[in-house]
Amino acid sequence: MPRILAVTRIFFMLRTLFGIEAPSKFVGWLFNGAFPAAIRGGFAGVVAMWLTGTICKGARFDTAAWVTGSLYSGVAIVIVILSLIVQGPNVDAVEFICQIIGLWLGLTLVLETLPRHVPAPE
Repeated sequence: MPRILAVTRIFFMLRTLFGIEAPSKFVGWLFNGAFPAAIRGGFAGVVAMWLTGTICKGARFDTAAWVTGSLYSGVAIVIVILSLIVQGPNVDAVEFICQIIGLWLGLTLVLETLPRHVPAPE
């Protein structure tokens, strides 16, 4: 019962501060924007590690994961900063950050299931 009251208080606070449609807009954005962006990023991380394992036999998967994540994150952060300079703060920048978080989650989750180093076939 206290959890229901806490959720009700949060929605009441959002309605009071931001208007009557704020709670539904926030929940809609969370489930239609942020969560799918994180899932897309995670899927991209899984596919990147799968391709690395398939194409680069004998690769160090931990190094490949960190390099892939760092390159994508660096480019993405530059794009977000330029977007914030040109357009100002908006929801797209937050969704992009959720996608970066999802990418790192996908990379590290797959990395934990793979061996650290597989010798190259002879």
